[in-house]
Amino acid sequence: MKKQCYINIGKDGLLLVALYYLYIPLSIFLCSWVKVWIGLPLALLLGACPVWLRRKSDPHPTQTPCVSMTRKQFYVSVAVLLTWVVLSGIGGYVWQNRWDHFFRNAVFNDLVNRPWPVADGGNILTYYIGFWLPPAVAAKMAGAMWVGRLCQLLYAITGILLAFLLTVEKVGNMKLRYLLPFIFFSGLDIAGIFLSGISIRHDFHIELWSPLAFWESNTTLLFWVYNQAVPSWVATMIVLNRGSQKGIAALTLCFLTISAPFSVVGLFPLALFYIIRTSVLSGTWSAGLKLFFTPANILSLLGALPVMIYFLLNRQTETHISFSALTTLTGVKDFFLIILIEVLVFVPFLYRQLKRNTEFYILFLTSLLCLFIHMGSYNDFNSRVELPLNFFMTTQIMIYISHFKRQRPLTRICFLMVSLLAVITPVLEMSRVIYLTIRLPRVQYFSVEKESIFEFELLRNNFVADSVITRSDPPAEIMLFNYPQPTEKDSEPTP
Repeated sequence: MKKQCYINIGKDGLLLVALYYLYIPLSIFLCSWVKVWIGLPLALLLGACPVWLRRKSDPHPTQTPCVSMTRKQFYVSVAVLLTWVVLSGIGGYVWQNRWDHFFRNAVFNDLVNRPWPVADGGNILTYYIGFWLPPAVAAKMAGAMWVGRLCQLLYAITGILLAFLLTVEKVGNMKLRYLLPFIFFSGLDIAGIFLSGISIRHDFHIELWSPLAFWESNTTLLFWVYNQAVPSWVATMIVLNRGSQKGIAALTLCFLTISAPFSVVGLFPLALFYIIRTSVLSGTWSAGLKLFFTPANILSLLGALPVMIYFLLNRQTETHISFSALTTLTGVKDFFLIILIEVLVFVPFLYRQLKRNTEFYILFLTSLLCLFIHMGSYNDFNSRVELPLNFFMTTQIMIYISHFKRQRPLTRICFLMVSLLAVITPVLEMSRVIYLTIRLPRVQYFSVEKESIFEFELLRNNFVADSVITRSDPPAEIMLFNYPQPTEKDSEPTP
């Protein structure tokens, strides 16, 4: 019998690499957007924090636990996940979906072609730009846009591999079948389309059926909002795996802010639960307060503040809470339909895993309550806060199928039937991309409407804060950043 060759990845090493994966964009932002006397010390202290926490948690490790898999499992996983990421359109190596990529490509163009912090006269770019910052640095240094696009692909596949390895760590073992829920997890959107009476769109993008939010499949998230999805998945698994370890939960959320602030909101109650539980279990009030106000937690808050202030420069961040959807029968139906089709449909199979799982209840209730929080005039906030819950459910299904053969035959059949309905969504997403990639010439792959995000009128306020620098009452917070001072010409009122 041929001996299996195994690849062992240390869990602590995996944690450090994942944390620094999230840290790099934040450090670039702090050193480029924020005044140097604030941004540079924060970046240096935050950069030292993961290693410091690692040494504090176990200064004399005797045996390092590992994520273990065979070489075949590792290479097959890399090949499959790389194919998935290429199909997403990141970097433009296949046909890109027409809509979200219009705006994301324009943002990346501005990050590469304009000085930092990015501004156009008195208008500034205000968006969660973290994913693009490392590739933009590479493109600026090389003086070539194609380098940046290639680095987008490499940065994405690195994050996807980290997220997958962290889920394998959570499951406790490795099987190639885990790739199926990792890639194909989805709610039953096809049922949502028919039950809500919505017509199927010409492009077969079927997840926009609910007026409350669009809780999307893993494939859809990667194909449309990769800049938020990939960092969010990495951060979610760090918190789920190591949230009880001193300082890790707060530090992870801090690093994630510049890449996916809505996911930070979705993860915040869970991170707070871990921090409070660790403090309470310390035994005494004094010890609990020390654990709650640990230097890593305080530093994480300080590191996130410049990012939060940066986002608040855009008036589109104004929020309000409204339960008006529950005042009509149609609204009540929409509310129960989205939670049934996107989450609860899996609970009968996962009940034993979830019935005493505090993490599930916290993530589920957070996503539920955020359906009633509205930011701006779109459903982006409601739809992205659920990213951590989405990936938590992915992990739970991986755990479920790890012992699939132990389930009763009828249970297995029912699960497979639900799964077949669920995979319609990601299959449609992949089919669209593959069909148009084959059918259209390469020159039409790239999704470009305008070269700069400042040229857009549609959805402009999602990406641009107008006249922040030159308005008659500029916000005092603008002085925290390296934006150029307005000239007399800039300050002249528009006739």
